[in-house]
Formats: sequence, C-alpha cells, structure tokens
Amino acid sequence: MKGIFRAMGLAASVSMVAGCAGTDTVRYSVTSEPSGAQVEVDGVSMGTTPTEFTVDVPRRWVGLANAPGGWAYEPTISSIRILPPEDYDGDRQLVSQERQIRPDRSAKAGEASIRANLYLEPRSPTQRLEVR
Repeated sequence: MKGIFRAMGLAASVSMVAGCAGTDTVRYSVTSEPSGAQVEVDGVSMGTTPTEFTVDVPRRWVGLANAPGGWAYEPTISSIRILPPEDYDGDRQLVSQERQIRPDRSAKAGEASIRANLYLEPRSPTQRLEVR
C-alpha cells in the first residue's frame, strides 16, 4: 500500500515539474532607412520594413529563492539580417546588416525595436591588433 502512495506522489511531483516550463513572446518592430528592406530572422523571411514579428522565449521555474517571481528565461540568440530593398534605385550604395538579438533580455518588457540604417558604409579596422 505504501508503494502505491509513493508512486502516486512521485507521479504528481513529475507532472508538477513538467508543468513548470513555458514560453513568453517578445514582439520586435523593425524599421529601416530606406524602408522596404527585407528582414530575415534565423533564415526565415519576416517581410519588409516596417514590420513586426514575435520570438518565443523559453522560461523555466527556478524557485522563488533563485529569481524574482520564481521564473528564469533561457538565454536564446537569434540572427537577424536586414537586406537592401530589391527595387532601390537611389544614387547611394546600400549595405545589408546582420545582428544578434537576445529575446530573453527583452522578455520582461514583451517588446523591443530594431532600427537599421542601410546607408552606412562598412568599416574595417585601421590597425592590426595583436592578442597575447
């Protein structure tokens, strides 16, 4: 009989711990200069600027002693590419931009914004750095 109660208690504990994970979402708004730039997140097209998309941020229960509210967000990194508009016919050369975003850092606010200036010229280091 004790074995049955232990098994039931263990099953209840496992289901509670399994239920202590979830996801939140972060909404990103992206603008660019010039507008109409193609936006890709982790290789998936999200449309042209201005645009909005959401990213899921996994979270897990770490207990009230470990984090305010008891939840901690898993560190996640997503790659975002902002490509020049295909129909651009201006006189300046446009340069695509790549960025790494950390949705877990914006999860509490629930939203973030990205602004890209595709008119910026790429720069390379002017001095060689020696690392020891």
